[in-house]
Amino acid sequence: MRRKPVNWTKARIFVVFVLLFLCFPIIFIRIIQLQLVKKDELSRLASKQHQSIITFGPKRGTIYDVKGDNFAVSIDVDSVYARPPEVKNPSQTAKKLADILDLNKGALTKKLKTKKSFVWVKRKVTPKESARIKESGVKGIHFVRESRRFYPQRFNPHSHLAAHLIGFVGIDSKGLEGIEAKYETTLAGNTTRLILGKDAFGREIITEVPIPGKSPENYELYLTIDTNIQYIVEMELKRAVEERGAKKGMVVVMDPTSGGILAMANYPSFNPNRFWDYPPETWRNRVVTDIFEPGSVFKVFLASAALEEKVVKRHDIFFCENGAYTLSRKTIRDVKKYGWLSLEHIIKYSSNIGAAKIAERVRKEKFYHYIKKFGFGQRTGIDLPGEAMGIIRHPKKWSKIALGNIAFGQGIAVTSIQLITALSAIANGGNLLKPYVVDKIVDSQGNTVRQSHPIIIRRVLSEETAEIMTSILKGVVMEGGTGTSAALSYYGVAGKTGTAQKVDSVLGGYYEDRFISSFVGYAPSNHPRLVILVVIDEPQGIPYGGRVAGPVFKNIAERSLRYFNIPPTKGTIVAKASTKKTTWRPLKRTAHAAMHRGKPPRRMPDMRGLSMRVAFNRVRALELKLKVSGSGRVVDQHPRPGTVVKNGDVCFLTFSPDW
Repeated sequence: MRRKPVNWTKARIFVVFVLLFLCFPIIFIRIIQLQLVKKDELSRLASKQHQSIITFGPKRGTIYDVKGDNFAVSIDVDSVYARPPEVKNPSQTAKKLADILDLNKGALTKKLKTKKSFVWVKRKVTPKESARIKESGVKGIHFVRESRRFYPQRFNPHSHLAAHLIGFVGIDSKGLEGIEAKYETTLAGNTTRLILGKDAFGREIITEVPIPGKSPENYELYLTIDTNIQYIVEMELKRAVEERGAKKGMVVVMDPTSGGILAMANYPSFNPNRFWDYPPETWRNRVVTDIFEPGSVFKVFLASAALEEKVVKRHDIFFCENGAYTLSRKTIRDVKKYGWLSLEHIIKYSSNIGAAKIAERVRKEKFYHYIKKFGFGQRTGIDLPGEAMGIIRHPKKWSKIALGNIAFGQGIAVTSIQLITALSAIANGGNLLKPYVVDKIVDSQGNTVRQSHPIIIRRVLSEETAEIMTSILKGVVMEGGTGTSAALSYYGVAGKTGTAQKVDSVLGGYYEDRFISSFVGYAPSNHPRLVILVVIDEPQGIPYGGRVAGPVFKNIAERSLRYFNIPPTKGTIVAKASTKKTTWRPLKRTAHAAMHRGKPPRRMPDMRGLSMRVAFNRVRALELKLKVSGSGRVVDQHPRPGTVVKNGDVCFLTFSPDW
């Protein structure tokens, strides 16, 4: 039987049909995978080909001083980025940008040759750098506006007022030090995402998208710091450290009735606008972070404890062993040889031996109790980061010689903020107050959302004891006392000197030639308005606190009290070098004021917001010497608006781009 020929056409159709039938499930599964399972991942990949997403830090709230002068502001500046696929000649482009922006050419070339659709070139550039890049006409380079933190209170070319207190932020606008770090969540508003894309014609499209769940509100801070007092403090501290050839120094000014800090300074300082140019140890606010042995200023708290416990009376006398007193085979010495001294004179002449004998009467358990009561060995709670606790051993570990040493400030470590807070308790009548630097927090509508008030931690002394201690401390600055160089012409002063040998952390014991010199006091002594602590580390030459730190206290207190227009408490005085009477006059409320007689005073105009040319012309018309920083428009000035000026005064103007 003859075979039926095979119809290959039908066979082929059948095979194709079977193959297609088998492929459809595979295709269907793949569709489900792409459309449902990998939808988000593929969407992101597609977006990256056409757009870039950049996350920016928030525009931060402004920080003001107590009167409303800017300490920290945020301005809009250009950040530079590149689209590598658009860069035709990466090497040439990198060379031009590296020259303008001071970048590494090799690293930049590598960036521009990448396959990524977006790379940063440099963020937050200066207006001058931005203008030069735009003029160069390089292809593939773009700009986006970003917020940059700016600190306008320039003190000198290398430092700004209250730099350690205010701190600074990083490139992502996050606070790294000082107030900026402590109040990060308060100052920082909503973080923003920018979506960079292109339209059909290749033009850049920038879309701003807030990050959900973040608060859009950023708040403004008003500090207790007074810019004029801060200026006085920094000028006097700088002068003292440099004249004495010292290693460093600290000054704090506090209002004893509230606990508010009026000024806080460290020297050497730094420029927070370029903090990266300085070693990290320079950024540290040593007033709150560093501990040291206080020396003889600690006798104030020993005497307070003795009087409060009534184990010693003001005029009780102690034999001071003619300058050498042996305890547990260790010898305590005085600078001068004293015989019998009362408690009052032990403080006035700063006798170590007398202090050790008072401590024996108080006994170590009670003394430790008052040390803790005054706030030593614990944080004060000031609203600044990095506060140290200090070091106080438990009295069970105190030997007889240890008790004697602690009586005059050896074998115990404290911070500057602890010292001034403790003395303020005596100045205000016996209450230990919590120190603070932020006066109020204000929202974007100007409403006060938090107002600081004095917080009494506890009562340390009775008013009677505080009054007796004030009388005793007044004797320190009177004739024969160790602090005569801190005495003021028109105001009563109560205070105490300190000269502490520094600890040799390598070999143990104390250095013979390294000291910390200090003076802490308050004025006017009858109704204290200011408590001032001055600490000078390793002064050269004569190290005594009265000679080194006392004059700094005097200059700061005298100028500050006149600035506050506090009436004199001593009336008219007779000048030492003349028989003419000198009359007290209040200082104008500025650190740069000058008094004019016989003609109306010239006052400094408000230059803020003026262009460079207009500002220069106005300064020239006032016949002032001009020093400038930056470019653009005036954002800060010294002297302040309204200040009385005279021919030849120096005018500092800080310029910045418009914002």
